[in-house]
Amino acid sequence: MNRLRAQVFSLILCLALLASAMLPGRALAQTPPNTNFWFAGTRLIFERAVPLEDEIAVSLHDPGLLRMLAKLGATVSYQPQQRYIAITSADRRVIAFTVGDAKYSVGGAVSKASFAPFIDGNEVIVPLFAIARSLYLEPFVQGGETVLEPQLGGLDIRPDGRRTILTLHGAVALRYTKLIETPERVQLAFSGIGSTLAQARRIGGGIDEVDVLVRGPAKDPTSTVTIEAPPGSQHLIATSRTPSDLTIVFGPPGVSLDVRQRSPDAVAQTSAAQTTERAGVAPPTPPPLATNTPSAAGPMAAPSAGFPAGAPEDAATAPGVLGTGPATVTNVAIDPVDDGLSVRLAISGNATYEWHRLLDDRWYIDVHNATLADVGRDEHPNSASVDSVRVRQIGTPDAPVVRVAFTLRGDRRVEIVPSESALTLAVTNVPETSVTRIGRGAIGNAALASAGAAAADAANANGLPLQHVPWKFGAVNGSRVIVIDPGHGGADAGTVHNGLTEKLLTFDMAQRLRALLTQAGWIVKMTRDTDIDPVSQANLNAFANDGKPNASDRAYLQTRCDVANVVNARMFISIHVNYAESTSPRGTTFYYTKPQDLALAEALEKNVIATAGTHDDGVVHNDFYVTKHTTMPAVLIETAFISNPGDAALLSNAAFLQRMAAGIAAGVRAYTGAQPAVTSKTDQ
Repeated sequence: MNRLRAQVFSLILCLALLASAMLPGRALAQTPPNTNFWFAGTRLIFERAVPLEDEIAVSLHDPGLLRMLAKLGATVSYQPQQRYIAITSADRRVIAFTVGDAKYSVGGAVSKASFAPFIDGNEVIVPLFAIARSLYLEPFVQGGETVLEPQLGGLDIRPDGRRTILTLHGAVALRYTKLIETPERVQLAFSGIGSTLAQARRIGGGIDEVDVLVRGPAKDPTSTVTIEAPPGSQHLIATSRTPSDLTIVFGPPGVSLDVRQRSPDAVAQTSAAQTTERAGVAPPTPPPLATNTPSAAGPMAAPSAGFPAGAPEDAATAPGVLGTGPATVTNVAIDPVDDGLSVRLAISGNATYEWHRLLDDRWYIDVHNATLADVGRDEHPNSASVDSVRVRQIGTPDAPVVRVAFTLRGDRRVEIVPSESALTLAVTNVPETSVTRIGRGAIGNAALASAGAAAADAANANGLPLQHVPWKFGAVNGSRVIVIDPGHGGADAGTVHNGLTEKLLTFDMAQRLRALLTQAGWIVKMTRDTDIDPVSQANLNAFANDGKPNASDRAYLQTRCDVANVVNARMFISIHVNYAESTSPRGTTFYYTKPQDLALAEALEKNVIATAGTHDDGVVHNDFYVTKHTTMPAVLIETAFISNPGDAALLSNAAFLQRMAAGIAAGVRAYTGAQPAVTSKTDQ
């Protein structure tokens, strides 16, 4: 099939060029395919761009495609062994293609291209328009040109206590002019960007209405966005995580609009709900989150539609399993891992879950008081462990439930890893020996407390020293686990200079790296999943009583080490940003402590410098706490100097942060010999 497709591609190229010479300017397919694209104010030149099945076929390594991705702050990687293509956007969504399959996923949502990627000699041929639309670019044909117009492609609205957070997502950096600004009404004009959003949306709650109007030609559009809030509201245009996002927070007078701090009334609501539950009374269920995305979910499915027979119909409303606050499943990522499967639910808010293992190789988990921000999923992955996986919205509007159901190939083991912002389900090709067939847990802020308490109980029962209590993750086979440590967090901002903050930069790069490593088949753990400085109470107690100095600092750092040590991770990578009193020092430094760290440090150095293009400050020996007290190969990377004007300019650029993450991922690949180690039964 690949050979035939390659022949068709080459033949179409010849015919297109011949037609363009004979009939210039008649239609898109009759003009030279390397001169008729317009993007970001300039012509986009491709070496080969051929019309194919209502699409444009281009090479994955075509300079035109790579220039387009670079301007969007996106990167691309190809795994030839898995025939897997991953494009990571500036906002850290992953667009995943497989050679020979027209279906592809964008941040976990499945779409279908006009043709499947295929091999042409040594080149991988991909559908340009599918990639463009996934990155919020809309193709417009005008005469003999195709304009790839940047779009406002996403709109998220999230209640947070008494305030409401609105975020616009764009293809490129969102530059705007304020046309109208009153406390309850904002009108912004975005130049150079169009919109695929609905023209008018009535929201309710903290925002009444959002109107979007696009004017001008495709080469130079202007989108005007008007946001109406209830009378008496106030608003704040907040700092967003990337230049292509714009966040505006609305709320009544007297409510803090600083999104870096959790809403005090949301905290009070959570505390009240927890108190009510402890008293044995289920708290009132808040209404579902008002989400407003380009592909919003439809009506809720019937309680058991498409799911295993025999699942308890009352599970969605069972007493004692309701969450402590509203939650939204913002993204679902389904990825093959070795001969198993990983399903990751990105979750905003707090929720509880209950899982069941049925007697006929079926397994499901219900996330209570949660809504899907997108449509459900029904897939049959090519996996030795899983026959099918289904994700559905069930329950009722007053008690919504998100259910994930597996039909397993035998009684396979399912590992559940909850965190503050996600729930990961890992199905492994290992027989389940436990007789337990039901369990419960928490997602969100409660996940940390419950995990820490359970770990402390287990440690005390087994006589383990408290400083080695698992802080966040249960036992997972370390041969496939990489732990990423975003430096600093919470009250510890790290270094702040040139308008940049270290804790935010390290977290940004760590998230990008996590996406790349996960797509390559690794199980990735983060020492922090949000803006906190992680510490376990067990470590605080243990170090406070050991009579050594700097007890608090050591407790915080040891907690990060514990995340990797407890699961016997394959490696530990700590990401930081450097600072010097002088503005002269620049570049990237790779620090190691143990002899076993050196090979990893050298592999990272070679690949990061080549990919990110920073000055090479070399591999340096240093007794940093996190590299010294981790039991596996560990490296601390000072990515660039925030105090150097040139490096600071790089750190301000999303494309550079993505290149740094890609360089680290390439170093991991070089160090490990490509793929994660295959899990054996004896490792479990």
